[in-house]
Amino acid sequence: MIRYPQLATITAATLTAAVILSLFLLALFLLWLLRGRHLSQDSGFSSFDGEYPYEPRALLTEREAQFYQALRPVAARYTLHLLSKVRVADFIGVCAGLEKADYRRFFSKIQAKHVDFILSDPDTLEPVLLIEVDDSTHDTVSRQERDDFLDSVYCQAEIPILHIRELDSLEQEVSGVLEEIYQF
Repeated sequence: MIRYPQLATITAATLTAAVILSLFLLALFLLWLLRGRHLSQDSGFSSFDGEYPYEPRALLTEREAQFYQALRPVAARYTLHLLSKVRVADFIGVCAGLEKADYRRFFSKIQAKHVDFILSDPDTLEPVLLIEVDDSTHDTVSRQERDDFLDSVYCQAEIPILHIRELDSLEQEVSGVLEEIYQF
């Protein structure tokens, strides 16, 4: 015996709508899942079997590798370590005591930047000389602004930076800066 037939009708209608909505959402989820598998198979990436879309690549460009090979004997002559592609935020820090927002703002300016080479103290690995290989990309206005900013940061940290374009003058220019630093 139904005392409130309107309530039974509303309840049945609500239940029907809920079932339809649930089936619709289930269908959307299954489509999303199938689409994701399809995309992952097309791209060679599948989060289900532990594969990731990464592949090895050379640390240095061909030109940087030439500079690296030329820097090795210079570093050895001065008993310095030669490091390559070091992230700026790994040897330059943001001063303590800033508000969080200011800290993040200043850290974000250096966090994804790197220097091509560092000649460093063999005991402490503290930078003695930074070397940036300048190519035609350094001729753009945005790259020049980036270089000017980083040069100012290095200057404030009292770490000399040498920008060099030509391989044939590398040894002479590096030796000149190091002799000035060590006052030979």
